[in-house]
Amino acid sequence: MARPKKNGSAEKEENSPVQKVRRNRMKLPKDKNAPKRPANGFVQYVMERRPMIEKDSPGIRNADLMKMAAVEWKEMDGTIKQRYTDRAEKDMEEWNKKVQEYQKSEEYREHQRKVNAVKADKSKEDKEAKGRKRKVRLSESDNVVTMAGTSQIKVFSDEFLLFNKEQERELRALRKTYNSSVHEEELLCKSNANAERHNEELLNDIKTNEELIEMGRKTVQRWERVLKDGLKDAHLPQDVKTLLNTDFDAFIEKLESYHISDIDDHPVLSVVCDSIINLNFD
Repeated sequence: MARPKKNGSAEKEENSPVQKVRRNRMKLPKDKNAPKRPANGFVQYVMERRPMIEKDSPGIRNADLMKMAAVEWKEMDGTIKQRYTDRAEKDMEEWNKKVQEYQKSEEYREHQRKVNAVKADKSKEDKEAKGRKRKVRLSESDNVVTMAGTSQIKVFSDEFLLFNKEQERELRALRKTYNSSVHEEELLCKSNANAERHNEELLNDIKTNEELIEMGRKTVQRWERVLKDGLKDAHLPQDVKTLLNTDFDAFIEKLESYHISDIDDHPVLSVVCDSIINLNFD
């Protein structure tokens, strides 16, 4: 069955600049794992109003519904409108934080690699298309070839061969630049992965040290309780016993002062030693 011919207006519209841009637009892969961008204040208002408008006007077209909501939004009191705007700004701040966190993930890097691959393929296709579109017209009378951006050159002349050689040299340079860019991107990805692994190791070391510090603190507290329980009935001077009950660090410093003064047989030290000799600190 023969396909109907397009009328002039339809063919003109298909070949319009807008249609050409749409056909040549690069279609990048979507990132399904990326945080979803929040709606602005007006869209949030439309989402709240839609059920009520559809209830009051059954079968209303979406375009008419949006026009009605837009009129209401324009005439809305500034205080009420500000609530939607503030909520949208807060959602946008939270979304930006989620995006920053997501950009550190392996899923984001994998998506970027896919995007770069699509861009590279598109760039290669565009270059090949431009090459195919290069106008080469052979003259039947004098074997002359006309190329875009050049003057007329005789086929297989020295000038023609030199021109082709120059084009091949530029193509090799472009390929070298592209391969270098791909190699640099691979090195950057490896460097980022090593940095993240090193950062994770540092975080684990910090966590381990914090756990050890916490264990040491609990051990010191346990020993303090054991000493206080062992010395609560000991016959100590009143000032020393007060330090024991109110300022344990000062109590230890007091005992240390007796020891530094070479008063090993000091009665307070003797009482303390006798009281704690059988204590269990485990």
